[in-house]
Amino acid sequence: MSDNTHNGEGFHLGRELKASLLAALWLVLLTCPLVAFQINAADGGLIYRWPLLIYVAAGGFVLSGLWRFLLARRDMIRQSKAQAEFDGPAPGAKRGPATTWVDVVLSSRYRAQGLAVVLLALISIPFWASPYTVNIMITAFIYIALGLGLNIVVGVSGLLNLGYVAFYAIGAYTYALLNHYFGLGFWICLPLGALTATILGLVLGFPVLRLRGDYLAIVTLGFGEIVRLVLTNMDVTRGPQGIRNIKPPSFFGIDLNASVKPVLLKISPFMDPNLDLNKALIFFIILAVVIITIMAVFRLENSRLGRAWLALR
Repeated sequence: MSDNTHNGEGFHLGRELKASLLAALWLVLLTCPLVAFQINAADGGLIYRWPLLIYVAAGGFVLSGLWRFLLARRDMIRQSKAQAEFDGPAPGAKRGPATTWVDVVLSSRYRAQGLAVVLLALISIPFWASPYTVNIMITAFIYIALGLGLNIVVGVSGLLNLGYVAFYAIGAYTYALLNHYFGLGFWICLPLGALTATILGLVLGFPVLRLRGDYLAIVTLGFGEIVRLVLTNMDVTRGPQGIRNIKPPSFFGIDLNASVKPVLLKISPFMDPNLDLNKALIFFIILAVVIITIMAVFRLENSRLGRAWLALR
């Protein structure tokens, strides 16, 4: 396929290759501190893993190019269908089934199967990846959820909120304080943390909703700095050192490494004996949160409230 394959809005190979290359370079720059460097627990030094950046760049380039090609193909199919409906069916013409793998992938008939394959691939990550990779994926999923929420505020409604991450800190410290001082578990603190962040969001939202532009950015930036300074200077939060020995989430109080892991090792001889099922549970929880966030954001953007936010922007 060349640059002259399609006219107008078609798929231009040279332009899309440049865009995919730029996306791969940005991915390398963003993931370099996490992928290329690893702390050696033995002596505290750094382990350099430069070859992994090559795999990251190649994977980002291929996935970005494939994604752009599929989007261009989808737009072409929509345009051709709209043109066919406008012109009307040709005499004696019959509509045949999808003939290429691209048509099959983009077909809504196989969308559920494709999403199931992607979900199974994500679920399998803790069972074959290293603990370091699992930790990176957990951090990445957390920031994906935060980015999706920030897109609602800044991208959809057009409000420049520079203190958005303060609510993330409020929810995290709510769980840490309730667990450390009152012994409450993760599943009880999860809705309480969300409720606390919601209440403080309403307290901040009512006086600043009349502000727009730079004024809104200044107020929200000040709120974020106030939250940071308060949390890092209070004795109850132990200042910059933070709260340690916070209990991780559990599965109905069961130690998965002690009870479930021996059974899995007997069933599957290919399973890594160093697998940490408690860490895998955290991975699954964060993955579920990301999926729920994606569904909620999609429904919000396509609702009456979402259209009102778009009109606001």
